[in-house]
Amino acid sequence: LQQALHSIEGVQGVNVSLNEAGDLLTATVETAHGHDLRASIASRVVNDRYDLLELGTINVSLEEIFQQLTTEEKVAAPTSLPEYAITEKESA
Repeated sequence: LQQALHSIEGVQGVNVSLNEAGDLLTATVETAHGHDLRASIASRVVNDRYDLLELGTINVSLEEIFQQLTTEEKVAAPTSLPEYAITEKESA
């Protein structure tokens, strides 16, 4: 999934994580500020046979990024993130 999402034109970074139960993937996709790739991301996820449960954006200001980078707690916060959660479809 990470490789498929990273291959979408305009994607700058992808982070995929699995929940503790092992049944839900969450992917954070970083794009350039102002680029809305939600349609391309949704299409790729569905075409790769995952169930798309949620898709949205998170916008972070440069000031917020600076504050996060200069504090003890290191939290990744790209400038614009379409974010979604997916579950793997069971084979029939």
